[in-house]
Amino acid sequence: MFGYSDVIEVLRRLDQEIDFARGSLQLSIVLELSRSSEGLTVKELSKRLNERSKAVADALRKMMLKDLVTKVRNGGSYEVYVLSERGRRFYEDLHRVVIGGSGSRYVDSSRRYNVSPHEFSIELMKKDYIVDAVIAIATSRRGALSLKDIAEAMGLSPQRAQAYLEIYSSRDSPIKLFKKIDAELIKLEQKRVPVFGLPILRIWKGSKGPLYRLTEDGLSTSYRLTFYTKYKNSRTAKILQKIFGSLHPRLVAKKLFRTITTIDIAITTLSLAISASLPIIALLLLLTSMIFTVAMLIAYITAYNL
Repeated sequence: MFGYSDVIEVLRRLDQEIDFARGSLQLSIVLELSRSSEGLTVKELSKRLNERSKAVADALRKMMLKDLVTKVRNGGSYEVYVLSERGRRFYEDLHRVVIGGSGSRYVDSSRRYNVSPHEFSIELMKKDYIVDAVIAIATSRRGALSLKDIAEAMGLSPQRAQAYLEIYSSRDSPIKLFKKIDAELIKLEQKRVPVFGLPILRIWKGSKGPLYRLTEDGLSTSYRLTFYTKYKNSRTAKILQKIFGSLHPRLVAKKLFRTITTIDIAITTLSLAISASLPIIALLLLLTSMIFTVAMLIAYITAYNL
């Protein structure tokens, strides 16, 4: 059985070959070449995909470097492109992913699709966005995240993120990964959180609007993700999780940038205000700000092995 956790693991692996958000042309080329047993020329691909020949040629060059396509002579003097063995396996995994997640809309690989490559790409990107949501919530400090935070982790607007979350949280969903918690204001306790070994008092504010948690299926899926197994025992990652509320790299990066910017502006303003009367204190404040910035950047780089 090709379960959802298998689907997202395959997507993560395949996304290393073709960035679904940026490499839609490469994905379309894979799908078009999978339909042709004799291969296609650059001109033929350009016509079928309605793309410029130069763009197609550049995409093919990159795909040849990845060993996804190869160039052969088609019995004559002209060259055609076909999927390599690796490209064929890539395509078969793509096909399994979409069948496993979308039902019978996609027919057997030996027949023609009843869906366009663009729609195929959208289906894959939806699943990749859902992976981001699962990671963000699974690594959250309190097991739940606001729609705003989830949208930032997904790289989408809150409205679009909610539409994707509803696919796997509504009553009619065949797979329920998320549970929506409707609350106008959720009161959370004050808690002392150790940061760099120091007990710093953090006040957890209430969250307006919906929060999302993972269901049992969602938790089971998250535990099987490579991301979870990679970072579950990382001490630095746990520090970032406690500070920023989740361990999703995109969400942490955005909150880290906002935190550093806010603190730098505040300390710089204060230093300028007291520089005339207390120049030593002003200098120490600026030095503290620099040390904090460097420490947080080192923590981020260390946590994600950048």
